Amino acid sequence: MTTDVRPAAAAPTTDSQHPATPCCPACGLPGELLDTPDGRTVLVESNDPTNPLRAGEVPSGFRWTVIDYYAHRLLDGATPTAPCQVEHALVCPQSSVGLASSALQQRRRLNEARRQCAEERFEAPPTDLDA
Repeated sequence: MTTDVRPAAAAPTTDSQHPATPCCPACGLPGELLDTPDGRTVLVESNDPTNPLRAGEVPSGFRWTVIDYYAHRLLDGATPTAPCQVEHALVCPQSSVGLASSALQQRRRLNEARRQCAEERFEAPPTDLDA
């Protein structure tokens, strides 16, 4: 007879500090809200595991990595091929920041398509009251 020695699953917690699904206030797209060691929070894009963004593609002020559950800036000395997460503000469809990297331009276009799709999909259907 074998005994299951796996630890019990942790009970879900309700962290009132962060919303369940944090969204960008400018475009409404969801992101990943991470704490920084200095007590701030940053909304980052979830990275595509099959094609992650690389440090060489993201300006140093907008590249992040997660270490011990905190978001840390990936500094200028980082290896250009190191995977990183990008701050959503840079690739937000509502942003007017110019992007030199084709990977970031592609990410912003994808976010614009996601935003338009969500708008169309979740637009309230007309009701009799609208007439």
